[in-house]
Amino acid sequence: MPKVTNFAFCKSFIIEGPSVQLDLLQTIKTSVSSIAFSIVFSLVEVDNRSNHYIQAIFKGPKGEKLIETEKFLLEKEKDEENDSKKVSGLTMGIDFEDVQFVGQGIYSMDIKFDGDTIGNFAIPVIFKKGSEE
Repeated sequence: MPKVTNFAFCKSFIIEGPSVQLDLLQTIKTSVSSIAFSIVFSLVEVDNRSNHYIQAIFKGPKGEKLIETEKFLLEKEKDEENDSKKVSGLTMGIDFEDVQFVGQGIYSMDIKFDGDTIGNFAIPVIFKKGSEE
């Protein structure tokens, strides 16, 4: 079963080859009715001999689903002659915009692999008044 080895909530990210640049978030602060953020995560121990699906689900403080991504397809390796490479890894980034803000609290992100939750990551979301940082 694959494992999430790195996970980050961030303002933005750039993935260039093996290099990832992040503007990390420890808390999401908002003064409006929606929030925007990105996530970046790495998976290891992915069996690349068959197709797989990855999905992210963002939940509010009461566990309600606020956004559910499409199921991203990871296609199996085409090189059937070289089956020595059975396990690989990947880094993935997703931007979220205009996500409904349903009140202050601890929000969470589930990472699913073939329908099974393989990671759950939390972040506080707080309301800030106008010019507060």
